[in-house]
Amino acid sequence: MKKFRKKFNLRLLKKGDCYNIKDLCRLLKISEGTVFNWQTRGLKKASNCGNCLIFNAEDVKNFMENRQNKNKQKCQQNEFFCLKCKKPRKPFGNMVDLVQINQKISALKSICEVCFCKINKRISNSKISQQTFDTTKLCVVSLLLTINFISIYS
Repeated sequence: MKKFRKKFNLRLLKKGDCYNIKDLCRLLKISEGTVFNWQTRGLKKASNCGNCLIFNAEDVKNFMENRQNKNKQKCQQNEFFCLKCKKPRKPFGNMVDLVQINQKISALKSICEVCFCKINKRISNSKISQQTFDTTKLCVVSLLLTINFISIYS
């Protein structure tokens, strides 16, 4: 089952303010159940007055930033992030295609060395000389993989 992921406009929360559950739900356009789930996952409450829970704006912002940043993975200079493997991977045979998008940006396209899925990343044209990829053989390799794929499933 896929998890629904939503980005929240945390700029609506004013620094130094405290919010009860209804105000937090109205500002971030979420349900009360979501706030209770966040509380069980580590959102700190500022105070508890009877049935009313109050949350500090800074605590909510910190919780959301930590939640969004915990799964980020930094790729090294010679790696791409493979969406199928969900990990940074090196290109197959260390070969890439270089496609110029405009005067400032180019795209590096390749194939994942593990799952043979297409991978790509954008790069500044000024940083192309720093890359350590072989850009000559990828078209031949991708053509061979396509021919093998067609022959297997024909």
